[in-house]
Amino acid sequence: MCLTDSYIVFIMKNTAFLLSFLIGPWCYGQNQGNNWCFGNFAGVEFVDGTPTAIMDGQLGFVGIHNHNEGTSSISDSFGSLLFYSDGMTVWNRNHEVMDGGTDLLGNFSSTQSSIVVPDPAEPNELFICLPLAVHYAVMVV
Repeated sequence: MCLTDSYIVFIMKNTAFLLSFLIGPWCYGQNQGNNWCFGNFAGVEFVDGTPTAIMDGQLGFVGIHNHNEGTSSISDSFGSLLFYSDGMTVWNRNHEVMDGGTDLLGNFSSTQSSIVVPDPAEPNELFICLPLAVHYAVMVV
């Protein structure tokens, strides 16, 4: 029996598809998204897949700044919070303002006022990208 190239490709694709279902339950993400910090001093921490409320953050409804959108946060590979931001200020895991983490050019009312991106060349440096494409801050953790 001679197998055609298209049949061999079909078998390989389906085998890979089925293996992904068998292996998937034992695969884990990198945990960088384990902590979500957002408005009204709140957030959610995902420990072992179970959401737990965080109630001691600094993103709150204080004065004229209502942090109801556009926040970002990042955790380390173990799921521990590194820092979070509203695009204007950056707080560390202890909810203290970080060095160089003030007067950023984000906006508390922006849909996405900041995005945290790891530096692939420096594992301890992360970029906080702001809405204006030419502005960013580098945070060293």
